[in-house]
Amino acid sequence: TFAVLRYVHDVVTGEFANVGVLLYAPEAKFLDARCVSTFGRLAAFFGTVDGDHFKRVMTHVAASVAALADRQFSRLALFDQPPKDVTGCAKEILPPDDSSLQFSSPGAGFTMDPAETLRLLFDRYVERYGLTT
Repeated sequence: TFAVLRYVHDVVTGEFANVGVLLYAPEAKFLDARCVSTFGRLAAFFGTVDGDHFKRVMTHVAASVAALADRQFSRLALFDQPPKDVTGCAKEILPPDDSSLQFSSPGAGFTMDPAETLRLLFDRYVERYGLTT
């Protein structure tokens, strides 16, 4: 399963831009994300973006994904209940609230190559809209 990470500029109007993708394939022992690291396009689109804060938060997201993947697929996790789908992972990375970064509802499918699927999903949902430059 996967979820798109959105930067919600204004929670009242719901204006957002996709800034990343999280993919979870427990059978393949795969949990990873691809996210943008720059904010120039967001600032051009929305006018004002706190770039330093955005970079810090995106660094936190990447570190949280890596830490969760390590915990999830380590020998210590054998006794823990794994998340059922990407929603469970997303809640551990960014608890649902009205902050500017929010995960979408999950999508699902089948893949033989989760890393390649993550790249393709990132291309489709993020790069296609020019937010990576």
